[in-house]
Amino acid sequence: MGYSIIILSLAAVVVAAWLIQMILLLVVNRRVLSHIKSEKKDSLALAAEDKPGVSVLIYAHNQGDSLMRNLPVLLDNDYPDFEVIVIDDMSCDDTQNVLTIMEQRSEHFFHTKITDKVRTMSHRKLALLLGVKAAHHDIIVTTKAQCIPATKDWLSSMVRNMDDRTEIVLGPMVFESRRGIVARFCQYDLLQRMISLFGITLSFRAFAGWGDNMAFRKHLLFDDNNKAFSSHLDIHPGDDDLFVAAMARRRNVKVECTPESIIVKQEDQLTKAWSKDRVTRAFTAKRYAMFPKLIKVLDYATRYLCVLPGLAIAIYAGLSFDWILMSSALALLVLRVLTIATLTYLTTKELGVRRYFYSPICYDLLIPVVDLVFWIRATLGQRTFYVGRV
Repeated sequence: MGYSIIILSLAAVVVAAWLIQMILLLVVNRRVLSHIKSEKKDSLALAAEDKPGVSVLIYAHNQGDSLMRNLPVLLDNDYPDFEVIVIDDMSCDDTQNVLTIMEQRSEHFFHTKITDKVRTMSHRKLALLLGVKAAHHDIIVTTKAQCIPATKDWLSSMVRNMDDRTEIVLGPMVFESRRGIVARFCQYDLLQRMISLFGITLSFRAFAGWGDNMAFRKHLLFDDNNKAFSSHLDIHPGDDDLFVAAMARRRNVKVECTPESIIVKQEDQLTKAWSKDRVTRAFTAKRYAMFPKLIKVLDYATRYLCVLPGLAIAIYAGLSFDWILMSSALALLVLRVLTIATLTYLTTKELGVRRYFYSPICYDLLIPVVDLVFWIRATLGQRTFYVGRV
């Protein structure tokens, strides 16, 4: 049966987009699944003398309840030599009281605070600098007050990747499991962003990171005239993702992705926290290297170029009673969706977190739209991200 030039053109677009999608899925996303499986085979049972000292830094602002709930769990980590340092950013709740109590209870715990209303530098970056200067150990692990390790082996799993040439280790983070359509989307969106970040890092090179679960060597903040922050001192965010972007090399960043290394983020207002993180990342993402941005654009563009013309062809073929063409179009769409769902399900299963199979089917075309919305929000509100501006 002869086809019009429009149908042939659409078919060529669909096939090309489908091939690009499958390459991204099987090269980038599947790389994360393979990495998890290989890391799970490695034992965490190192001798105590082989485990270097670790300083855990926590930034806190009005997080008294979270600190009271999470610090005891963090201090109970099964690691021979570590300290926890909380940097309080001028909290006006009971944070200071909580920190004082915890310092009396544990010899591993210390705290300091930002006392002045500094207007020339991001408080998060200042807190990180203060914490690193106060740290007694060379290896720094960062997290947040509202975060809690999934297991007692968190520090062991994060630190085991620190060899002679490794300077940064990126670890996984998930939202605490909640019910509801919106909460489930927020959880799934964070998971997909984590998989994308780890996949690109493992396949090519690190371009960002999350301060909720990250380890690095102390000297990175002070070498080369503070190169870690010098390129983005004019903005509030960037203490984690732009820090990694500035300091990452091809072989100095590793990914730790096992059930033991997971940090669970407990947010009282999950949607609000997710939205805030999303708009902040949309703003700092403009300063990422070109390659990861091209990967994202290619991924999002080919999603629509595969699905929408594919559905159009299937509908046209059905109306024309061309069952071969309709079956071929639908087969490509179904195979792509099954690949995404299967990879996501297997990845979450290996990590031991909430498993997703139907979510990729429901949210696949929604995530690019969400990204665009937050890019617009970040662009319109970019004034608020700069230091010294309101």
